[in-house]
Amino acid sequence: MAIVTAGLVKVTAGFVKVTAGFVKVTAGLVKVTAGFVKVTAGFVKVTAGFVKVTAGSVKVAAGFAKALGTLAMSTAGLAVVCGHRTKVAAGGCLGSGEVGTSSRDAVAATGTLRRFAAVRKHSSQGTATVASVLPGCGRKADVRDSDLLPVRFAFEITANCFPPDKETTMWWFRVLVVLGVVCLTTNGTQAAPPNVVLIVSDDQAWTDYGFMGHPHIQTPRLDRLARASLVFRRGYVPSSLCCPSLASLITGKYPHQHKIANNDPPGGSKNKGTFAAGRETMSRFMDAQPTLPRLLTQAGYLTLQTGKWWQGEFTRGGFTHGMTKGQRHGDEGLDIGRKTMQPIDDFIGEARKQDKPFFVWYAPMLPHTPHNPPQRLFDKYKSLTKSEHVARYWAMCEFFDETCGQLLDHLEEQKLAENTIVIYVTDNGWIQDPDKPQYAPKSKQSQYDGGLRTPIMVRWPGKVAPRMSDVPISSLDILPTVLEAVGLQRPAELPGLNLLDEAAVARRETVFGECFTHDSRDLQNPAASLRWRWLVRGNWKLIVPTSQNEPSGQVELYDLQADPHETQNLMESQPERVAKLRQSLDEWWRGETPKNP
Repeated sequence: MAIVTAGLVKVTAGFVKVTAGFVKVTAGLVKVTAGFVKVTAGFVKVTAGFVKVTAGSVKVAAGFAKALGTLAMSTAGLAVVCGHRTKVAAGGCLGSGEVGTSSRDAVAATGTLRRFAAVRKHSSQGTATVASVLPGCGRKADVRDSDLLPVRFAFEITANCFPPDKETTMWWFRVLVVLGVVCLTTNGTQAAPPNVVLIVSDDQAWTDYGFMGHPHIQTPRLDRLARASLVFRRGYVPSSLCCPSLASLITGKYPHQHKIANNDPPGGSKNKGTFAAGRETMSRFMDAQPTLPRLLTQAGYLTLQTGKWWQGEFTRGGFTHGMTKGQRHGDEGLDIGRKTMQPIDDFIGEARKQDKPFFVWYAPMLPHTPHNPPQRLFDKYKSLTKSEHVARYWAMCEFFDETCGQLLDHLEEQKLAENTIVIYVTDNGWIQDPDKPQYAPKSKQSQYDGGLRTPIMVRWPGKVAPRMSDVPISSLDILPTVLEAVGLQRPAELPGLNLLDEAAVARRETVFGECFTHDSRDLQNPAASLRWRWLVRGNWKLIVPTSQNEPSGQVELYDLQADPHETQNLMESQPERVAKLRQSLDEWWRGETPKNP
């Protein structure tokens, strides 16, 4: 506990204990006033003119530092000794000043703390020159770190700044320890950046969970996750087709923006050569995007792809690790969940070994077809419905739930759950046809909520209060939410918002989306494949077809509160509402090729 009043800092009982062979600080042994540090243990006394402690920093006056030899310390608030007019903060120095030792030795400060902007400013790639970080000493400094992560770092500094003096060296070592304690009491211990786990269901209706009120399907592990999460019951994906929905999730953009608007290129898979060329074009669209894993990787995270992945080999999405080699759907990545969870366990172990935060993309092909659940689960549900196909689908939903439980249990077992953000979403909906093993109308590939709506959950223990919300949101909000949560700047012109910003969520009036043909008409022109544009504003939903791909389509308007399954089109009875919503839809995107894609 630190109490700061008008330049005074007191360290109270039980908060700080430093043992470095020279100084032990316990209750009441450090008292800091403006321009004054006193340690009553009898080791160091620094009088006015040497140290000034301000909120979150230490300022050092001229002529401060003289050092010799190799010194090592571990604190939470001080990396190196800086010279005159230099502000010392965790992880680096700014301003002008001098630091150094004899040419034979080096001053090294090691610690476990978060990488701060002072270091990030000078070295986004992990190296910097001493001249840029500590003016006055010109040898390169190696900054071993991972961005926004408790790291072990070291500045190695050599310059002929000061003559050797053993007595001065030891004296300054003691001062460094004390100043580290001061910084600890003013800055506080910096928490590790959070890990992120993104769970993506595949082909599951928004109704098909216990916590969403399904009368038969049991999802105890996702129900438990929901109780600990901020749950948006009216989440939407922009497109009801797998490939463009996943591409939008990972880029934070609409399909017409990133151009991956379809599952397959023109002509489908009829011609292997043109199919491969078309898929390569689609993968190049992904190459050009600042995806979520790409941004996290650049910030020092390890990032893992498992499950569904359409855009070539996993590295093309910016992942450092992955399962998919490049085939449609995800090839070897599709083993995750259905056959094994070991790749995720191994990856988390590797991240911990490297002392790095991690991002996991868990997108199993579940409960997606083939609906071949464990026999024990099929037996559980077959007596609850006359349709074998429905029973198999329900069983697959619980099978998927079990795999989510395995992942969440592993986080608990590794003591990682408290510092891991878990986000849940579905790529698109599914309504099971009771008469055959395929989806029914008004679900996947449709313009209706059966294909577009999904619960979206965010769990972050101690940071996000669990509650339910019925405010409409978009899966495009997930990327900016994660970036802001981990302290990264979001790319320009993203349409989504931070779901943890309650005011921003409340201010937004409308969620938009667009649905396209399964096979592209023109990869360079998403508008050529457009079937419907749609929006949700409050309880109202407007759907507008395009004549080239839906020639018999009509404008549709639904009151989702009174008619959640969209059975009564109110377009003719509410022409003024339709006109107003249509204007908003056109202002968002008119269904034309963007001039600056």
